Amino acid sequence: MERTIDRSLEETARLRPRAPFLFFERKTIRYRAFSERVLRIAGGFERAGIRRGDRVALLLGNVPEFAETVFALLRLGAVLVPINHFLAPREIARLVRRAEPVLVVAGEEMLSLLAETPAPQKGVIVVGGSGGEGRGRFEDLAGGEPVSPSAERPLPESIALLLFTSGTEGEPRGVLLSHRNLTANARQCEEALGPGPSDRFLLFLPLFHTFTLTVCLFLPALIGASIVLERSARNFRSLMRRALLVRRASIFVGIPAVYNALARARVPFLVRKLHRIRMMISGSAPLSPHAIAAVEERFGAPLLEGYGLTEAGPVVSVNRMKKRAAGTVGPPLPGIEARVVGERGEGRMPGEVGELLIKGENVAEAFLGGESPVENGWLRTGDLASLDLQGFLTIHDRKKDVILVRGINVYPREIEEAIEEHPAVAGAAVVRARSEKKGEVPRAFVVPAEGIALSPAMILSHLRGRLAPYKIPAYVEIVSELPRGGTGKVLRRVLEERPLPDGSGA
Repeated sequence: MERTIDRSLEETARLRPRAPFLFFERKTIRYRAFSERVLRIAGGFERAGIRRGDRVALLLGNVPEFAETVFALLRLGAVLVPINHFLAPREIARLVRRAEPVLVVAGEEMLSLLAETPAPQKGVIVVGGSGGEGRGRFEDLAGGEPVSPSAERPLPESIALLLFTSGTEGEPRGVLLSHRNLTANARQCEEALGPGPSDRFLLFLPLFHTFTLTVCLFLPALIGASIVLERSARNFRSLMRRALLVRRASIFVGIPAVYNALARARVPFLVRKLHRIRMMISGSAPLSPHAIAAVEERFGAPLLEGYGLTEAGPVVSVNRMKKRAAGTVGPPLPGIEARVVGERGEGRMPGEVGELLIKGENVAEAFLGGESPVENGWLRTGDLASLDLQGFLTIHDRKKDVILVRGINVYPREIEEAIEEHPAVAGAAVVRARSEKKGEVPRAFVVPAEGIALSPAMILSHLRGRLAPYKIPAYVEIVSELPRGGTGKVLRRVLEERPLPDGSGA
């Protein structure tokens, strides 16, 4: 029988009741206890009037209550709307207005972020604090009877999540993912990566993102594995000791910003020698080959780069433990078809660059508002890619990010990787700029490594001989940091909007 997310958790709890599901701070929460609490919280939401199809927004950090809320609401067939808590109050208000939730579940420390958000129909449930006018206490939800057996359950085609894209190129789009999409993607990841019940997934990335939800929450629940839950990666050295030495995490899930830091940081001797990490996974943005090699040398475990997008649930491809190719994001997951096409939809030959199209059960069928992301059965990703004869996928850039220099396509990622080969560089981003004399030209923003003095001239000197002259940035700016979204993606539109500097051109 085709399962929904809620049934997957209940089945795992039945088969592995005593197995640990969540490790959080000093707590160990086992599958049976977690499942029983989820059913009581679902009963509380049911008594609060939440029904199948209702939308509920979540404004929570990485705490067990986030996972409890997710599974409780999915049991009722409600639609979860995770909100990026790194946004400003005005941005949050705009997303909430678009989502039209009947209820908001928010951490007490995040209530100020709702300052510009109109009160939803059923008010706000506060996690970790007291209630009040228009507000209820989260703990009160778990104080009554479990959800009634007669309560409607979701169907595989029922919408489970309304997720907003990162908005790196403009207005975030609302993506509607069904239980079928999410369970399919979790199963695809299981088949490709081979995790098992004895594994412990390290979860420190924000839970509001689809990558974290699918890979670090739904996948472990599906296979009976454990989750080492951390509030954040702010105190990373402490996190490493606690999660790797005490909680013994075995699967490390991160983003390039984390792995780039690990490639440069001093990893404590005991962590390097005593950890039991057997697999490291990277997603959400490109990762340089230099960072991969450095991290693998330090940890002695494979770092598997993958690729995905929200509309695909999100994972599309990933390198495998025994099937890897440097510089690629691996083959598509089992059950996902991929093709590369030209401007007129004609198929590209192996190695040729074109737009990536994908098809599979994991692909969303609708955006918020009813528009479908799928055309003739295929999702147009907007990413420029190539497929080799062995089926490995290489992502060259976003179609919208390509810079047309004197009629020649220039890929920002290629320039960024060349810049990041400089030992004094911590990170780089390249965007399009317009020159009165040359038309479109590359413009680079470079972050120096800590304590290092870096100049535009040093970067330009480093690039000469590494890149063709037309690819060398016309403008190089040294900055203290790059603007990023909640999952580490560079906000290119923010960089493109910055005024051009004087005197920094090549």
